[in-house]
Amino acid sequence: MLTLTIMWWTFYPILKFWGPIVTVIGLMIKGYEHASNKFYRWADELLSKNAKIIADRVDEASRCVLEMISYHKEMVSKQETIEKDVALMKDSFADHKQEVTRNYSSVIVGIEGVKTTQDVIIDKLEELSNKL
Repeated sequence: MLTLTIMWWTFYPILKFWGPIVTVIGLMIKGYEHASNKFYRWADELLSKNAKIIADRVDEASRCVLEMISYHKEMVSKQETIEKDVALMKDSFADHKQEVTRNYSSVIVGIEGVKTTQDVIIDKLEELSNKL
């Protein structure tokens, strides 16, 4: 029993000195672990919510881009149709212009013929009037 008492008196001052220090360090480590776990859970929750929001926005943006692409394809096809129609109209206008030019030429030739015939008739009438 004496040895146990001597051991106690030997370890008691060491335990009295180091006990509070080890306890405070242990509490600090435990507090750090608790705070870091709480922070990591908060950060994970925040990032999960933001990741869902970001994923929703990305899906919405991709739908808008696909919609814009289909609209663009539709506009390109309509533009090609308009270009074809304009080319056909240009060709048709050129044909019409040639036809009108031919018709005017025919009319001018006809007028020249009438004028020539009129001059011949006038000359014959003058000859007849001179004979009379």
